[in-house]
Amino acid sequence: VLLHGSWHWVFAALVVVAGALLVMAVLALPETLPADHRRPLKIKGIFATYLELLRDVRFVILVLIAALGMSGLFAYIAGASFVLQGRFGLDQTAFALVFGAGAIALIGTTQLNVVLLKRFTPSQIMMWALVAASVFGAVFVAVAAAHVGGLYGFVIPVWAILAAMGLVIPNAPAVALTRHPDAA
Repeated sequence: VLLHGSWHWVFAALVVVAGALLVMAVLALPETLPADHRRPLKIKGIFATYLELLRDVRFVILVLIAALGMSGLFAYIAGASFVLQGRFGLDQTAFALVFGAGAIALIGTTQLNVVLLKRFTPSQIMMWALVAASVFGAVFVAVAAAHVGGLYGFVIPVWAILAAMGLVIPNAPAVALTRHPDAA
């Protein structure tokens, strides 16, 4: 796209791809929820479902866990170049490699999740991943506060947290929705 136009065309291409994916999803993906469990698509029914979900404290906590995981992920994406290039002096290639390694950690554990689900429940996987993320988060804060570790003191805990989020982000909503299968 960039070979034939400005960077604006990247967004136009994304709109076309998103539209094609939407059409394919509507035409090719069948509804999996049995007809007797479906809720009517009416404003009153939608608000009633939201109210039902918001009254379930465990559901809200699980959704917040996933939301906080995603917010941390977006904070990392937004700030990584400033820290890695500005603070640690990585050039574009080194930044791409370090950032890509974090993406591999996240995507890799998301794929590993499929294998783990054959042996463990989503709740078990999520809890262990939250413990791991908390431990590595504490290490990250300690290393940063002590001004030790340099680049490795930054990226290794961050990669570990990203890997843990690859297990938390898909499992938290799955566990939340098991309590409300008709609202899925």
